Amino acid sequence: MSIPVFRSYIRRKDMDTVLNCLVTDSVGPGEYLDRFQKYARESLGYDFGFALRSPITALETAFEALGLAPGDVVALPALAPGYYAHALRNRGLQASYVDALPDSCVLDLESLKTGEPRPKALVLFEALGIMPTDAMALGEIGIPIIEDISQSLGAYSGESRAGSLGQISILGLE
Repeated sequence: MSIPVFRSYIRRKDMDTVLNCLVTDSVGPGEYLDRFQKYARESLGYDFGFALRSPITALETAFEALGLAPGDVVALPALAPGYYAHALRNRGLQASYVDALPDSCVLDLESLKTGEPRPKALVLFEALGIMPTDAMALGEIGIPIIEDISQSLGAYSGESRAGSLGQISILGLE
């Protein structure tokens, strides 16, 4: 059985939306962005949120919000997308890669706790929608968490919903 992941066509409704944006007399963010942001906040249960152009910009903004300075170490999952390292380089931050458990692709929290140097933050990437099974242990690591829900949107692990494990969540729609 074939399950298509991408489609090579655009629906009429989507084309109408694109054309409506093109013929407006304004330049910059508009009605569709406002509606998207409102819908995303309500759907994800966040009090605040905003849209950025790329996941790299979102990561860099999150690093800045956490007050990370050049030279600080940020823990990244070994299965994280390559653009994470690019965002770190842009901010002058250092990466410390954390391995995944071989049977589940979940971040190996023990290696994170014992690794040196001690990271100032963790970017939690939930590869293939697989969330950490022990949210309590994740909360006990004692560093801020940026949770990337790009592949786990809508996922749950027990009572924990994707986007509820970090102080900051990002969602890439590319």
